[in-house]
Amino acid sequence: MIPYYIFEPTLHLFSVIPIQLWGVMVALGFLAGLFVARKETARKGLNANVMYDLFVYIFVGGLLGARIWFVLFYWPHDTERTVYEILAFWNGGMAFFGGFLGALFSGYLFTQSRQLSFWAYADAVVPGLVIGHAIGRVGCYLTGLHLGVQTTVPWAFYVLNGEMAGQLRHPVVVYEILYLLLIFVVLMKMRPRLAYAGMMSAGYGVLYGTARFLNDFLREEATDARYWGLTATQYGLLVVVIIGLVYLLRKRA
Repeated sequence: MIPYYIFEPTLHLFSVIPIQLWGVMVALGFLAGLFVARKETARKGLNANVMYDLFVYIFVGGLLGARIWFVLFYWPHDTERTVYEILAFWNGGMAFFGGFLGALFSGYLFTQSRQLSFWAYADAVVPGLVIGHAIGRVGCYLTGLHLGVQTTVPWAFYVLNGEMAGQLRHPVVVYEILYLLLIFVVLMKMRPRLAYAGMMSAGYGVLYGTARFLNDFLREEATDARYWGLTATQYGLLVVVIIGLVYLLRKRA
């Protein structure tokens, strides 16, 4: 077993300025994703300067999508769903899959408004998305978000503090960080073999969708009786995987 300490989600800089630890890691992930995406855009011969405007759209769309998905499908049962509470995203409550959908939609709107190839720019963004996502998940790891179900596997986290203190839990966030890094390596290896626009994006959808769908079974909040034992996110992931496979197979044919 591995001792696991949960940090306070809010730190205070100079004992005065509140800093959200999770938010800091998400911001670092966003900046890292922008850096990688811009480099990838330049390598592909696309307009790298467009990335700054595109990422503004992605940021806003991702933020709205992440909050909306959380409010619709993961709202705590013991919290009243008031207008203020819904809007108070700074108190926590985001869902990556909703953010992914929001970013996808806003990115599509941006490319269409600039008359750019959606798939070409999506392929350039995907590696940055993966590495940024992995960095953002470090924030989840530090603050004890998404601990897995109880287990006796040798690499289980032994929780030292918090509500689950003394319990052995699957380190599902670590699993996600590891498979995101592996997907990043696979995507980088794919670059010389890309035969058409959208191939990398579809490959990411299949790889991440499959890994996340399976990993979610180990999360504490995984099963939901409202959705026949799955979560809304898992159904969404199944759709992403199917669309990705159909796109790849049709292009191959």
